[in-house]
Amino acid sequence: MIERIVKYCDWLVGAFLILFVFWSPISITGTQTAVSFALLFWVIGMLVMRRFQLMRTPLNIPIAAFLVAAAIGVIMAVDLKHSLKGYMTLGWISIFFLFVNNVKDVTQFKRLIRILIIITTIAGAYAIFQHFTRIDFFGNVKYVQRSFARSTGFFNSPQTFGNYILLVLPVVFGLSFYSNTRREKRWLQLSGLIILTAIIFSYTRGVWLGLIGGLIFMAILRSKKLLLLVVTGIIVGSMFLVFLPPSRVTQRVVGTFKSERPVGDRIYFWQGSLRIIRDYPITGLGWEGFRIVYPKYKPAKGRQLVCHAHNNFIDMAVDSGLLGLGIFLWLLVTIYKVGFHIFKELEQGYFKGIAWGFLGSFTAFLIAGLGQYNFGDSEVVMLFYFLLAMVMVIPRIVKVK
Repeated sequence: MIERIVKYCDWLVGAFLILFVFWSPISITGTQTAVSFALLFWVIGMLVMRRFQLMRTPLNIPIAAFLVAAAIGVIMAVDLKHSLKGYMTLGWISIFFLFVNNVKDVTQFKRLIRILIIITTIAGAYAIFQHFTRIDFFGNVKYVQRSFARSTGFFNSPQTFGNYILLVLPVVFGLSFYSNTRREKRWLQLSGLIILTAIIFSYTRGVWLGLIGGLIFMAILRSKKLLLLVVTGIIVGSMFLVFLPPSRVTQRVVGTFKSERPVGDRIYFWQGSLRIIRDYPITGLGWEGFRIVYPKYKPAKGRQLVCHAHNNFIDMAVDSGLLGLGIFLWLLVTIYKVGFHIFKELEQGYFKGIAWGFLGSFTAFLIAGLGQYNFGDSEVVMLFYFLLAMVMVIPRIVKVK
């Protein structure tokens, strides 16, 4: 009886993991529902077996330390109730542990990645459709009917959409580079082209910069020849855009440098944030306390109402103090170290492409996060935890030196 219950729970967890990936670029409600049920049946299975043990990974301790530092910030928060509510959003870190402990073989791994790429490609194709037709069948016309016709895919904002597909594209490139079959390589290249076009049409400059940085980092890891090829491609592509007749892409880029405030109101957010950090240096304001305190610290020209500092690192320092920021940096360094080790030690093939692509995605994510708080964007960070978990699974399901 117990074995049958555990078997059913395992099957249900696997099914909801698939639904999580399926819904992730489409609906946050569907994504959160799927992961909630997956967590529920995972816990039920452990209760029935009376075994509560998490798979060991090099990230367990840094993640636990980060959660503790954030909790200390909540205890010392300027508004305990508000901060506690914000702290609960960190619960999505459970996605990392959910996948690490429940992706059990190569077949399941590849199925999840394949679904992610297919659904993201469909979202990218829909974004291209939005750009050229200025139509959104889901009624989200706020951005597609602007002069830049910023694509949002199935999300509500181009920033969220851009950051989401930014995480997927380097993985697609990595798999394409290491693919062993011509057919697979071609469909991955087509998928990559669609997603790349969708990124351009999101008109999210931080995402553009993140992609450039991520691709350059991937090339540095691979070879000098590839680095030269990537840099040349970026230069040629930029020149192509500059010498084209005036286009929306060109206007978006040139407008950034012609503006008196190329980073917009962000400079005021950062100035106010540094004043906050000066007064709350150790444990910060408490999670998501920025919006409560910022009006008292904002520069005279800054906007009155704003939710975040639009920079991952500054937001970490504001919310959880220098203690939390330090542990956050420790976590990031550990991710790089482990990811690089897996990439370096793997033989040529599918999983090396995954590890290589993830390192590019991670770098792109951090660069894009210098101008926006993508770590606080639920749709984006849930995908990040998924990809991070999948990389940590690799040493367990394939042979690593």
